[in-house]
Amino acid sequence: MGNSRRRRQMPSPFAVDPLADERGFDKRKLRQLCRQVERALTCAFADSLSHLALTAVLPWPNSSRLLVAVQPTEPDAAIDREAILEELMAAKGMLRTVVAGAIHRKRTPELCFEILLDPSEQ
Repeated sequence: MGNSRRRRQMPSPFAVDPLADERGFDKRKLRQLCRQVERALTCAFADSLSHLALTAVLPWPNSSRLLVAVQPTEPDAAIDREAILEELMAAKGMLRTVVAGAIHRKRTPELCFEILLDPSEQ
């Protein structure tokens, strides 16, 4: 006999509302986690990565991994996306430590980064 279990598709991170489930219900705890992480990372960015501004924190695809969207604060400067990503990867451990101290969960979510160069990319 065939496998009768249905496979669930992974939700698209670019969905209309990534903080809602497939039925359209709000995921209150997931929204709360993203806000907590955003507040913690805003302070961390102000201290150590002041040339970057935090734009958004979204689930990627769920609470175990979060997408952190950042944007350079100096829009006219020559921006090297690879250099910014390397800097974020070097600071990733410190940022996860800050997040771990700010949230009350057994496991700290993994952080993924996206650099928005154009304000229309949001």
